[in-house]
Amino acid sequence: MAFKLVVLACMIAATSAGLLPQVSYAAPQQIVHAAPAAYPAQVAYSGPVAYSSPITYSAPITKVVAPLTKALKTQTMLITGYRISLI
Repeated sequence: MAFKLVVLACMIAATSAGLLPQVSYAAPQQIVHAAPAAYPAQVAYSGPVAYSSPITYSAPITKVVAPLTKALKTQTMLITGYRISLI
């Protein structure tokens, strides 16, 4: 009986240490990384806002759309009794 208790304690210790995979019936095993996610150099090493280079802001740019000035000309011609319109 003591041997079974020792084996059970060793199995629990090995499972807690991550040596044995978890038994999962509902969802797949999640992958856990020991290190945090790495960020790009611009985010990780950006300087404080007070010491960064000054930025000048200009007025917003407005786009003016010109009205359509080109009118479509239609041509009609009569070919053997049928009226055909050409664009």
